[in-house]
Amino acid sequence: MDEQKLIAQLINLKFDECVEVPRNNEKHLMMQKVHLVVTYEDGNTWKLFMPDCIRTILRDTTESQIGDYREA
Repeated sequence: MDEQKLIAQLINLKFDECVEVPRNNEKHLMMQKVHLVVTYEDGNTWKLFMPDCIRTILRDTTESQIGDYREA
C-alpha cells in the first residue's frame, strides 16, 4: 500500500485506532524510520499508531496547503 494513503488514513483515525499492514523486517516504512508512527508487531502484521501530537501537526499542515492550493 502507498505510504501517502496510509498517512491519510492515520491522520483521520482516533488516538487508539491503528492501520494494519503486512510485516516486513527487511523494508521498514519511511514513516517508521522518521518516527511518525508507533509500531506494534502482532504475528505477521504491523499495527501502526500515530500519536495525537503528530496527527494534529500533519492535519493542520495539509489542510493549510490544500486551502492555499484552492485559492490559487
